[in-house]
Amino acid sequence: MRRPFTTILLFVLLGMAVAAVILTARPWNRRDAPKANHAGEAAAGAGEQSPLPAPPTTRTIPAKPSPADLRKALAGANVVIIVLDAARADHIGCYDYPRETTPNIDRLAEESAVFDQHFCPYPATTPSTASLLTGLYPDTHGVLGALGPDPNHFQPMVPGTFTLEQALKEAGYYTFMATANVAASPTVGIGEDFDSVSSVEEGGAGSRGK
Repeated sequence: MRRPFTTILLFVLLGMAVAAVILTARPWNRRDAPKANHAGEAAAGAGEQSPLPAPPTTRTIPAKPSPADLRKALAGANVVIIVLDAARADHIGCYDYPRETTPNIDRLAEESAVFDQHFCPYPATTPSTASLLTGLYPDTHGVLGALGPDPNHFQPMVPGTFTLEQALKEAGYYTFMATANVAASPTVGIGEDFDSVSSVEEGGAGSRGK
């Protein structure tokens, strides 16, 4: 009748031994370090006077410019947008590509704000360019889904969609578009609101102006 009690006792002792091993082998913690004798250290260092730390420097943050100040500073400035079709960031020098493939862009990047969080809204030229000129996703501006057998023939932009060229004209700019890509041209409904367009259409060059 004592055998079960003996077995239980052995398990309890074994558990205590394991717990003792775990506690003994726990990693060193900063709280386990011996306390320094501050009184002795103070007495030993009484003859030495350490320099006081320098006060933190106060940095003056410039005031945020108002929209009116920004408009005044940018009055008369040109707005130039350059689009490289199917250009990957990992093949451009300012994005750490080792070969010298884009020296002019790299020089411009040295004196510019370079963004590294930008994304393609659609993996095709026409919808992506429409998003660039409208600030809208393809399912909003409507240039989405191929029509017919041609995978590059997309649905037209939703009528009345406000575009960048419309905003620039309202601000007093004369707008001009030059394109060598039919997939980003008035032929597919891209750039119809520019004052003047020079584009390479299918079968030859085309241009219009006002």
